[in-house]
Amino acid sequence: MSGIPQPPAPCNLSNPAHPATFSPPTHHTIMSQLDLQLENMHCGACVRRVTMALNAIPGTHAHQVGIGSATVTTSTPPEQIQQTLAAAGYPATITSQTP
Repeated sequence: MSGIPQPPAPCNLSNPAHPATFSPPTHHTIMSQLDLQLENMHCGACVRRVTMALNAIPGTHAHQVGIGSATVTTSTPPEQIQQTLAAAGYPATITSQTP
């Protein structure tokens, strides 16, 4: 019967050419969440500048920025986050960190 579609072939994950195969990661990325207190923030333009600085940091995946504070989810060392923000004019103090 030519009009009836045939079921797909069963998966064979041991076949390296099979599209469902994957390589396990060679390293584990450790994500942490940082709560930061930021200095020198006064307005929405400051929030935009801090947001742009955080966007430029590799390994920073999510952040919420408000006047005077930020929460950052990152795999980047906290010291690098602080250095970047200080260079942008917004020194940061880590108020909490969760791995």
